[in-house]
Amino acid sequence: MKELKCELCGSNNLVKQEGVFVCQSCNARYSLEEARKMMFDGEQTVKATESPELTNLYTLARKELDSNNFTAAWDYYRRILLMDPKSWEALFYTTYCKSKTIKLEEFIMFEGIILKTYKKVLISIRDEITDENRQKEIIEDVTNKTIEMTDKFYNASKHYYNIELDPKLRAERKYITEYLNRCGNAELILKLFGNSLISLFGIKYSDFAVKAWKQSIEYRMTRIPNISETPETQKIINEYTAKIKLYDPTYVAPEYQEPEMKFDTTKKKKGLFGRFR
Repeated sequence: MKELKCELCGSNNLVKQEGVFVCQSCNARYSLEEARKMMFDGEQTVKATESPELTNLYTLARKELDSNNFTAAWDYYRRILLMDPKSWEALFYTTYCKSKTIKLEEFIMFEGIILKTYKKVLISIRDEITDENRQKEIIEDVTNKTIEMTDKFYNASKHYYNIELDPKLRAERKYITEYLNRCGNAELILKLFGNSLISLFGIKYSDFAVKAWKQSIEYRMTRIPNISETPETQKIINEYTAKIKLYDPTYVAPEYQEPEMKFDTTKKKKGLFGRFR
């Protein structure tokens, strides 16, 4: 067993306080897992998990998040990312907090940000959170909040199209396409989120993957009841129903009824969105 040494100042005066080891010389903090690795795996130094400044930023960010002060929480998490770019918490909650304040016209751009970050979040959780119970809690929370974000995008887009948009414009390709694209991105996020849970963690969190996939099918089924989007809809439903049944054999997919009104999303016009899968 080796002696613990602080990476920042070299001191060997580390004391366990509230579940972490704290350097009494510079106040750097080390997790129990890192201390154990140092002592039993022969490492002489370990990386400090949190400086006093970083610890303070986490405290402030969590306080604002708990108070639903999302703009302030976002700013603290943004600052944390500058110091700790691999922090799963900062990666996820900068996105989550921002989702609380954006407007409808920003959805397309923001959904793209989610598609770029969700896998980084899951990889960081896999690599950094070694306690199984804590990891499961985090995955559950991230799953639920990801669905919360996509629900917001989906429901706001549906409300705009069905309620706020002039009824005379609802049959125009431009507005149908914009609406389908917004809803399609919400659907896509949950499909890929579930896929990544399986690819990164195996079957361990398959129940959360199934939850995301089921919601993606629900989006596909309900976004425009009277418009057919080509036979691709049934193909997608079948594909993800098969995935769900691997882990939930009792699942019965909703039956897709072909509407009277046809709309072929495979035809694109310049300046319009055309990816729905």
